[in-house]
Amino acid sequence: MYQSLAEMFLSQAKRYGDRLLYRFARDGRWESVTWREAVMRAREIALGLLSIGVNRGDRVAIFSANRVEWSLIDWANICIGALTVPVYSSSTASQLSYILEHSGGSVLFVESAKRLKKLDLRHPSLSAVRKIILIDGPAPPNSSAPQLPVISLAELQQIGRDYSQSHGDLFERIALSLRPEDDLTI
Repeated sequence: MYQSLAEMFLSQAKRYGDRLLYRFARDGRWESVTWREAVMRAREIALGLLSIGVNRGDRVAIFSANRVEWSLIDWANICIGALTVPVYSSSTASQLSYILEHSGGSVLFVESAKRLKKLDLRHPSLSAVRKIILIDGPAPPNSSAPQLPVISLAELQQIGRDYSQSHGDLFERIALSLRPEDDLTI
């Protein structure tokens, strides 16, 4: 019996390795992600989050449509004990502000630069947000709100890979330390 979803995820990834976990359409073609690839990408995201100061119990909001990256970000959160705050992709800027203000989200993943442009980055509800991570493409110049840095998911994953060099098995240690009574999502 598993003590947490994080333990189950790591165990199943070890068991199923190169078997397909996700299959999805992108730009008119089918792509796949194996269990091994999913853990590797979730690990990079998780370590990137840890390196920017996300801790167990912190809230990480995801403002995106359903997609494989949404799942990988969620697994990263699950494995480090951060709570995922899902935000419907159809939510308005005011709805997002309300959710962020009441959840205390410290990091906000946003699907695209187009969606990011719709947000008022100076709104008080974003005061707890320390960083915005753009899922698609490079982060745009952030001249409108320099106090709220925007980086790309690819940059976060690179930060995670770099962080891994000096923090070895931190991801696995945290994931395996989680217990059934730990919060998971909002």
